[in-house]
Amino acid sequence: MKTNVFSFLFMLVCAQVVAATSDAKIEIAGSGLKSIHPRSFSYPRIGTYLKDDIGTAAILVTAMPIIKYNPENDKEYLKYSYPVPPEAFSNGRLAGRLYKRSRTGNVGNWDGTWLTVNRGGTQLSVTVSFNGPVEKSRAVFELAQPFLDHLEWDETKLDSEVAFGARLRIPGMLPVKKMVGTLLYNKTGEPGNSSPNIMINATPLPRTITTAEFTQLCTNALTRTFSGKKHEGPYINVKNGVRVCDGWGSDMQGSIMYIGVASLPSGDVINSIGYVPDTMKDFKVTSLREAILNVQLLR
Repeated sequence: MKTNVFSFLFMLVCAQVVAATSDAKIEIAGSGLKSIHPRSFSYPRIGTYLKDDIGTAAILVTAMPIIKYNPENDKEYLKYSYPVPPEAFSNGRLAGRLYKRSRTGNVGNWDGTWLTVNRGGTQLSVTVSFNGPVEKSRAVFELAQPFLDHLEWDETKLDSEVAFGARLRIPGMLPVKKMVGTLLYNKTGEPGNSSPNIMINATPLPRTITTAEFTQLCTNALTRTFSGKKHEGPYINVKNGVRVCDGWGSDMQGSIMYIGVASLPSGDVINSIGYVPDTMKDFKVTSLREAILNVQLLR
Protein backbone atom coordinates (compact mmCIF):
# COMPACT_ATOMS: atom_id res chain seq x y z
CA MET A 1 0.00 0.00 0.00
CA LYS A 2 1.26 3.47 -0.72
CA THR A 3 2.74 4.90 2.48
CA ASN A 4 0.86 8.18 2.21
CA VAL A 5 -2.38 6.26 2.67
CA PHE A 6 -1.27 5.64 6.26
CA SER A 7 -0.97 9.38 7.00
CA PHE A 8 -4.01 9.50 9.16
CA LEU A 9 -3.66 5.95 10.26
CA PHE A 10 -2.83 6.81 13.88
CA MET A 11 -6.36 6.65 14.60
CA LEU A 12 -8.89 4.79 16.40
CA VAL A 13 -10.46 2.42 18.96
CA CYS A 14 -13.37 0.09 18.46
CA ALA A 15 -15.17 -0.51 21.73
CA GLN A 16 -17.88 -2.59 23.28
CA VAL A 17 -19.13 -0.38 26.08
CA VAL A 18 -21.26 -1.42 29.04
CA ALA A 19 -22.17 2.14 30.08
CA ALA A 20 -20.77 5.64 29.76
CA THR A 21 -20.11 6.23 33.44
CA SER A 22 -16.71 7.14 34.82
CA ASP A 23 -15.97 3.59 35.99
CA ALA A 24 -17.55 1.63 33.12
CA LYS A 25 -15.32 -0.99 31.54
CA ILE A 26 -14.47 -1.26 27.87
CA GLU A 27 -13.76 -4.67 26.34
CA ILE A 28 -12.46 -3.78 22.91
CA ALA A 29 -13.27 -6.69 20.64
CA GLY A 30 -10.70 -7.47 17.98
CA SER A 31 -7.97 -5.26 19.40
CA GLY A 32 -6.98 -6.95 22.66
CA LEU A 33 -7.66 -3.70 24.55
CA LYS A 34 -9.37 -3.22 27.90
CA SER A 35 -9.74 0.01 29.84
CA ILE A 36 -12.04 2.46 31.60
CA HIS A 37 -14.59 4.26 29.45
CA PRO A 38 -13.94 8.00 29.83
CA ARG A 39 -17.03 10.06 30.51
CA SER A 40 -18.49 12.14 27.67
CA PHE A 41 -16.95 9.86 25.01
CA SER A 42 -19.02 7.51 22.85
CA TYR A 43 -18.22 5.17 19.99
CA PRO A 44 -19.87 4.58 16.60
CA ARG A 45 -20.91 1.28 15.08
CA ILE A 46 -18.16 1.58 12.48
CA GLY A 47 -14.55 2.50 13.02
CA THR A 48 -12.07 2.28 15.85
CA TYR A 49 -12.35 5.56 17.70
CA LEU A 50 -14.10 7.17 20.66
CA LYS A 51 -15.37 10.73 20.27
CA ASP A 52 -17.22 13.41 22.18
CA ASP A 53 -20.74 14.49 21.26
CA ILE A 54 -19.71 17.49 19.16
CA GLY A 55 -16.80 15.91 17.33
CA THR A 56 -13.99 18.06 18.73
CA ALA A 57 -12.29 15.40 20.86
CA ALA A 58 -11.33 11.85 19.95
CA ILE A 59 -9.37 8.87 21.24
CA LEU A 60 -7.82 7.14 18.26
CA VAL A 61 -6.18 3.73 18.43
CA THR A 62 -4.23 1.55 16.02
CA ALA A 63 -2.26 -1.64 16.43
CA MET A 64 -0.11 -3.11 13.69
CA PRO A 65 3.07 -5.07 13.05
CA ILE A 66 6.18 -2.91 13.29
CA ILE A 67 7.16 -2.24 9.68
CA LYS A 68 10.02 -0.44 7.98
CA TYR A 69 8.16 2.88 7.98
CA ASN A 70 7.48 3.98 11.54
CA PRO A 71 6.37 7.54 12.37
CA GLU A 72 8.55 7.48 15.48
CA ASN A 73 11.59 7.23 13.19
CA ASP A 74 10.34 9.95 10.83
CA LYS A 75 12.24 13.05 11.94
CA GLU A 76 10.24 15.39 9.72
CA TYR A 77 6.94 14.08 11.09
CA LEU A 78 8.10 14.45 14.69
CA LYS A 79 9.59 17.89 14.02
CA TYR A 80 6.25 19.35 13.00
CA SER A 81 3.79 17.19 14.91
CA TYR A 82 5.55 16.29 18.18
CA PRO A 83 8.70 18.43 18.49
CA VAL A 84 9.07 17.86 22.25
CA PRO A 85 10.93 14.64 23.20
CA PRO A 86 8.61 11.93 24.56
CA GLU A 87 8.13 11.07 28.22
CA ALA A 88 8.42 7.55 29.60
CA PHE A 89 4.96 6.08 30.22
CA SER A 90 3.88 3.30 32.55
CA ASN A 91 0.55 2.46 34.14
CA GLY A 92 1.68 -0.77 35.79
CA ARG A 93 0.39 -2.85 32.86
CA LEU A 94 1.94 -1.19 29.83
CA ALA A 95 5.17 0.73 29.30
CA GLY A 96 5.90 2.98 26.36
CA ARG A 97 6.53 6.53 25.23
CA LEU A 98 4.13 9.45 25.52
CA TYR A 99 4.40 12.37 23.10
CA LYS A 100 2.59 15.66 23.70
CA ARG A 101 1.75 18.58 21.44
CA SER A 102 -0.19 21.83 21.57
CA ARG A 103 -1.57 23.95 18.76
CA THR A 104 0.72 26.75 19.94
CA GLY A 105 3.92 26.50 17.93
CA ASN A 106 2.87 23.35 16.04
CA VAL A 107 1.42 22.78 12.60
CA GLY A 108 -2.31 22.16 12.87
CA ASN A 109 -5.10 23.46 15.05
CA TRP A 110 -5.27 20.74 17.68
CA ASP A 111 -3.82 19.69 21.01
CA GLY A 112 -2.91 16.06 21.57
CA THR A 113 -1.03 13.20 23.14
CA TRP A 114 0.33 10.12 21.39
CA LEU A 115 1.17 6.96 23.30
CA THR A 116 3.22 4.21 21.63
CA VAL A 117 3.78 0.75 23.08
CA ASN A 118 5.89 -1.92 21.33
CA ARG A 119 5.32 -5.53 22.23
CA GLY A 120 5.89 -8.81 20.41
CA GLY A 121 6.72 -7.14 17.10
CA THR A 122 3.52 -5.08 17.21
CA GLN A 123 3.04 -1.40 17.96
CA LEU A 124 0.03 0.02 19.77
CA SER A 125 -0.70 3.71 19.21
CA VAL A 126 -3.23 5.74 21.19
CA THR A 127 -3.78 9.35 20.13
CA VAL A 128 -5.97 11.73 22.10
CA SER A 129 -6.81 14.86 20.11
CA PHE A 130 -8.83 18.01 20.70
CA ASN A 131 -9.53 20.88 18.29
CA GLY A 132 -12.18 22.75 20.27
CA PRO A 133 -11.76 25.96 22.28
CA VAL A 134 -8.29 26.24 23.81
CA GLU A 135 -9.69 27.05 27.23
CA LYS A 136 -11.45 23.65 27.34
CA SER A 137 -8.42 21.61 26.32
CA ARG A 138 -7.18 20.78 29.81
CA ALA A 139 -10.59 19.51 30.94
CA VAL A 140 -10.89 17.25 27.89
CA PHE A 141 -7.52 15.59 28.53
CA GLU A 142 -8.42 15.09 32.18
CA LEU A 143 -11.56 13.23 31.07
CA ALA A 144 -9.50 11.07 28.69
CA GLN A 145 -6.73 10.28 31.19
CA PRO A 146 -8.50 7.28 32.85
CA PHE A 147 -8.42 5.52 29.49
CA LEU A 148 -4.61 5.64 29.49
CA ASP A 149 -4.26 4.99 33.21
CA HIS A 150 -6.23 1.72 33.04
CA LEU A 151 -5.21 0.55 29.58
CA GLU A 152 -4.45 -3.16 29.14
CA TRP A 153 -3.43 -4.79 25.86
CA ASP A 154 -3.05 -8.33 24.60
CA GLU A 155 -1.31 -8.07 21.22
CA THR A 156 -2.18 -11.70 20.35
CA LYS A 157 -5.90 -10.91 19.94
CA LEU A 158 -5.91 -8.72 16.84
CA ASP A 159 -8.66 -9.04 14.24
CA SER A 160 -9.04 -6.03 11.97
CA GLU A 161 -12.58 -6.80 10.82
CA VAL A 162 -13.98 -7.41 14.31
CA ALA A 163 -12.25 -4.27 15.60
CA PHE A 164 -13.54 -2.13 12.73
CA GLY A 165 -17.04 -3.55 12.94
CA ALA A 166 -17.39 -4.60 9.30
CA ARG A 167 -16.43 -7.34 6.88
CA LEU A 168 -16.05 -7.19 3.10
CA ARG A 169 -15.72 -10.05 0.66
CA ILE A 170 -13.58 -9.14 -2.34
CA PRO A 171 -12.61 -11.72 -4.98
CA GLY A 172 -8.85 -12.32 -4.94
CA MET A 173 -8.24 -10.40 -1.70
CA LEU A 174 -7.74 -11.36 1.94
CA PRO A 175 -8.09 -9.22 5.09
CA VAL A 176 -4.87 -8.14 6.82
CA LYS A 177 -6.07 -9.33 10.23
CA LYS A 178 -3.15 -8.06 12.31
CA MET A 179 -3.66 -4.39 11.42
CA VAL A 180 -6.23 -2.76 13.70
CA GLY A 181 -7.56 0.74 13.09
CA THR A 182 -8.45 0.32 9.44
CA LEU A 183 -9.60 -2.39 7.04
CA LEU A 184 -6.88 -3.44 4.62
CA TYR A 185 -7.46 -6.16 2.05
CA ASN A 186 -4.81 -7.38 -0.37
CA LYS A 187 -3.65 -10.41 -2.32
CA THR A 188 -1.69 -12.07 0.51
CA GLY A 189 -3.44 -11.03 3.73
CA GLU A 190 -0.10 -9.73 5.05
CA PRO A 191 1.09 -6.12 5.56
CA GLY A 192 2.91 -4.70 2.57
CA ASN A 193 2.45 -3.47 -0.98
CA SER A 194 0.76 -6.58 -2.34
CA SER A 195 -1.64 -5.63 -5.14
CA PRO A 196 -4.51 -5.42 -5.73
CA ASN A 197 -5.44 -3.85 -2.42
CA ILE A 198 -7.96 -1.57 -0.77
CA MET A 199 -7.87 0.31 2.51
CA ILE A 200 -11.06 1.40 4.24
CA ASN A 201 -11.23 3.97 7.04
CA ALA A 202 -14.04 5.39 9.11
CA THR A 203 -14.75 9.08 8.57
CA PRO A 204 -15.38 10.72 11.96
CA LEU A 205 -18.19 13.26 11.64
CA PRO A 206 -19.94 15.29 14.37
CA ARG A 207 -23.40 14.44 13.00
CA THR A 208 -25.25 12.50 10.32
CA ILE A 209 -24.79 14.21 6.97
CA THR A 210 -27.42 14.88 4.31
CA THR A 211 -27.45 13.30 0.85
CA ALA A 212 -26.22 16.56 -0.66
CA GLU A 213 -23.37 16.78 1.86
CA PHE A 214 -22.44 13.16 1.16
CA THR A 215 -22.26 13.79 -2.59
CA GLN A 216 -20.12 16.89 -2.01
CA LEU A 217 -17.80 14.89 0.27
CA CYS A 218 -17.28 12.36 -2.51
CA THR A 219 -16.81 14.97 -5.22
CA ASN A 220 -14.22 16.77 -3.11
CA ALA A 221 -12.35 13.51 -2.50
CA LEU A 222 -12.13 12.77 -6.23
CA THR A 223 -11.12 16.34 -7.07
CA ARG A 224 -8.33 16.39 -4.49
CA THR A 225 -7.06 12.95 -5.44
CA PHE A 226 -6.89 13.36 -9.19
CA SER A 227 -6.17 17.13 -9.25
CA GLY A 228 -7.82 17.74 -12.59
CA LYS A 229 -6.43 14.59 -14.22
CA LYS A 230 -8.72 12.36 -16.26
CA HIS A 231 -10.79 9.96 -14.18
CA GLU A 232 -14.08 8.11 -14.13
CA GLY A 233 -16.90 9.25 -11.85
CA PRO A 234 -18.39 10.25 -9.59
CA TYR A 235 -20.85 7.36 -9.78
CA ILE A 236 -23.55 6.85 -7.16
CA ASN A 237 -25.07 3.45 -6.38
CA VAL A 238 -27.44 2.39 -3.59
CA LYS A 239 -28.16 -1.07 -2.21
CA ASN A 240 -29.84 -2.14 1.04
CA GLY A 241 -29.43 1.30 2.55
CA VAL A 242 -25.73 1.55 1.62
CA ARG A 243 -24.96 4.52 -0.63
CA VAL A 244 -21.62 4.45 -2.48
CA CYS A 245 -20.12 7.33 -4.42
CA ASP A 246 -16.91 6.45 -6.24
CA GLY A 247 -14.55 6.96 -9.14
CA TRP A 248 -11.18 5.82 -10.42
CA GLY A 249 -8.29 6.76 -12.66
CA SER A 250 -4.59 6.17 -13.30
CA ASP A 251 -2.13 6.87 -10.49
CA MET A 252 0.68 7.29 -13.06
CA GLN A 253 2.60 4.39 -11.52
CA GLY A 254 1.06 1.48 -13.33
CA SER A 255 -2.07 1.12 -11.23
CA ILE A 256 -5.70 2.10 -11.36
CA MET A 257 -6.55 4.05 -8.20
CA TYR A 258 -10.05 3.62 -6.79
CA ILE A 259 -11.61 6.27 -4.52
CA GLY A 260 -14.90 5.63 -2.76
CA VAL A 261 -17.08 7.13 -0.04
CA ALA A 262 -19.97 5.17 1.47
CA SER A 263 -22.83 6.13 3.76
CA LEU A 264 -24.16 3.23 5.85
CA PRO A 265 -27.66 2.65 7.26
CA SER A 266 -26.27 3.44 10.73
CA GLY A 267 -25.38 6.96 9.60
CA ASP A 268 -21.65 6.20 9.66
CA VAL A 269 -19.46 7.15 6.71
CA ILE A 270 -16.44 5.24 5.44
CA ASN A 271 -13.87 6.18 2.81
CA SER A 272 -11.72 3.87 0.74
CA ILE A 273 -8.71 3.93 -1.53
CA GLY A 274 -7.66 0.96 -3.63
CA TYR A 275 -5.03 0.03 -6.21
CA VAL A 276 -5.34 -2.41 -9.08
CA PRO A 277 -2.31 -2.98 -11.38
CA ASP A 278 -2.97 -2.21 -15.04
CA THR A 279 -1.66 -5.68 -15.84
CA MET A 280 -4.59 -7.32 -14.01
CA LYS A 281 -6.99 -7.08 -16.94
CA ASP A 282 -9.28 -9.72 -15.43
CA PHE A 283 -9.85 -7.75 -12.21
CA LYS A 284 -12.81 -5.41 -12.44
CA VAL A 285 -12.41 -2.25 -10.40
CA THR A 286 -16.18 -2.22 -9.91
CA SER A 287 -15.80 -5.34 -7.75
CA LEU A 288 -14.49 -3.00 -5.04
CA ARG A 289 -17.74 -1.06 -5.22
CA GLU A 290 -19.80 -4.25 -5.07
CA ALA A 291 -17.94 -5.38 -1.96
CA ILE A 292 -18.71 -2.09 -0.21
CA LEU A 293 -22.37 -2.19 -1.26
CA ASN A 294 -22.58 -5.66 0.30
CA VAL A 295 -20.66 -4.80 3.48
CA GLN A 296 -21.50 -6.95 6.51
CA LEU A 297 -21.81 -4.98 9.74
CA LEU A 298 -20.50 -6.84 12.79
CA ARG A 299 -21.89 -4.71 15.60
